[in-house]
Amino acid sequence: MVKKIQFTFFVIGSYLLLMVTLACVQEQLPDLYARCPDPVNANLIDFEVFYTPYLNNQYSSSSDTVDFEEFQVVLEFTPERLSNLYRNNFSFPWESMALSCIPQLNLRNISNISVVLTAPFEGLPAGTDISYLLETTSKETLAKFRDFSQIEPVIGLDLKLRPTNFSQLKTRTFVFLKDGTALVKETQSPLLQTS
Repeated sequence: MVKKIQFTFFVIGSYLLLMVTLACVQEQLPDLYARCPDPVNANLIDFEVFYTPYLNNQYSSSSDTVDFEEFQVVLEFTPERLSNLYRNNFSFPWESMALSCIPQLNLRNISNISVVLTAPFEGLPAGTDISYLLETTSKETLAKFRDFSQIEPVIGLDLKLRPTNFSQLKTRTFVFLKDGTALVKETQSPLLQTS
């Protein structure tokens, strides 16, 4: 009976030792304060346009009414990876990243992104490129955004033009690729409540 208990403790101890020994950062960094892993080389194969706020596990739809202060245009990229983020694909179930790094992509095949109105909006006629009115969190307008070498898979854009109450943004978003083609999405925002 004593040998069975000792064997049980030996197995449990061995398993815990294995977990502690192997539970390490997949991409080995020199120390906890080192930089995050380099962006993953990828080509864009598709994208989606969504609108915030994001509630109950879904983005706002064109039939919703949202507070303008909570509104953002969200671009979500679907990449085709050209290189692996990690050196190996095998991991134990208890392994995890020790650092919280937001994954970044080096999207090699994008030249630029443009958002064009498909209906008049705040005195701007249909066909107007409003990329200069959409701003990233780093305060760079989409019109000037040309570096896709360190981009997050999801980007939120603030609308710099405050619309009249219950306005609706109707757009066509173009992602121009370096091979001369473009990916296009036509969308309609929720109603924007400003008062």
